[in-house]
Amino acid sequence: MKSARILFLATLLGLSACAPQTEMASASGGATGGAIDDTTDSAASEAPNLLQNSSFNNEDVWGAYFLGSAEGESSFSYGELCLDITSAGDAVWNSQVVQGGLSLTPGESYTLSFNAYTNKPVQMRAAMEENGDDYTTLGDRTFALTGSRTDYTFSAEITENVDEGRVSLSTGGELVSDTPVTICLDDVELRASN
Repeated sequence: MKSARILFLATLLGLSACAPQTEMASASGGATGGAIDDTTDSAASEAPNLLQNSSFNNEDVWGAYFLGSAEGESSFSYGELCLDITSAGDAVWNSQVVQGGLSLTPGESYTLSFNAYTNKPVQMRAAMEENGDDYTTLGDRTFALTGSRTDYTFSAEITENVDEGRVSLSTGGELVSDTPVTICLDDVELRASN
């Protein structure tokens, strides 16, 4: 949201802004557009964010991995995590950003949200998973990313107790058709929605 506020303020002041245009996307990935709502009433009623360092102020608690035949680099700057992918590998999970250590309660619905943009059209799989062994998927959605900064969100109900869960954002294998590509993320949040 901070980049959206900067863009909004720059527009009000008549300044040019270098941040990409902000859009809102539904769970199906379609853009709906919309005004910036910066009221405190809605923020006060939200459940706490279960993820740490959601604005990528540094590298703490996030892992950016290039596995198998995937190759690339990650960087943290201007409150964003950017992936420069030179080879996407063979599997969706070959290039991923992960935060683990999450405890998820059965019967609760959780909403995962983030914003992202890219210099080439790619897809990103956002998932809530069990951490370890087979990385059982608890809920996931694949989104089409574009050059405009867009907010993405989806919800999933947890059916079993998860002592060691994780959030993963994957951009490997078939999700990336053209490399090299740069993908930037910000404001990744996970909240109980019940």
